[in-house]
Amino acid sequence: MNVIKFSSPPQKNKEEHIRFRYLNIIKETDSLKFLSLELDKFLNWKNHIDKLLPRLGSACFAIRSVSCYCDITTIRMIYFAYFHSLLQYGIAFWWNSTERVTVFKLKERAIRLMTGSNVRTSCRPLFPMLGIMTVPCQYIFSLMRFLSRNLELYKFNSTVHNYNTRNRILLHKPSSLLTIYQKGLYYESVGIFNKLPHNIAELISHNKSFLTKLKKVSVRKSRLLNRWIYEWSLRQIKCDSILSLENS
Repeated sequence: MNVIKFSSPPQKNKEEHIRFRYLNIIKETDSLKFLSLELDKFLNWKNHIDKLLPRLGSACFAIRSVSCYCDITTIRMIYFAYFHSLLQYGIAFWWNSTERVTVFKLKERAIRLMTGSNVRTSCRPLFPMLGIMTVPCQYIFSLMRFLSRNLELYKFNSTVHNYNTRNRILLHKPSSLLTIYQKGLYYESVGIFNKLPHNIAELISHNKSFLTKLKKVSVRKSRLLNRWIYEWSLRQIKCDSILSLENS
């Protein structure tokens, strides 16, 4: 049995052994696999994405192999079975990793293989044509699905204070100074929900209707939602660039 001790990247902890009363010595490890997610002690998700990329590459090969013999409906089925299922699993956790850029490129490659497009063809019009969400939309949908199914874990501003403000229908964002917490599932889901269009956010108490409408808007790329996603993605990419410069 192994145990993992999470810490910030600059720290270098000595190897330790933890003793329990009725168990043998549990050895400390730098990484372990839990529910098919590769965890490391720094929570940068590099190990998980390194294991994910070859599987996504194999899915791209499967799509390319059948693209000449099958119609687009069958190819979409293969995509959702081999590629989408792998990409969707755990995306709410590893999305903030700086290694995600490679995942973006592989998804664009899969989309171009499905449509027989050139390598330089823009994927922006191909996503709505195929009825497939972009990677940022998948991340947002995954967070909103968690939020709608666990609404009892969240607080609305109206329950925190009695003032009749315009933000009373929004979720209360907890205060935190830790970046690792701000990039977590709970904190990010609050921020994203508070930025959703009002006609979607008001359906949060109706789980099925909320997710159905959000999915349709994400696939069809509503201008309001897509504009916010684009601006939000730019902020994330900017943060990734700053981190890369600091690490170089």
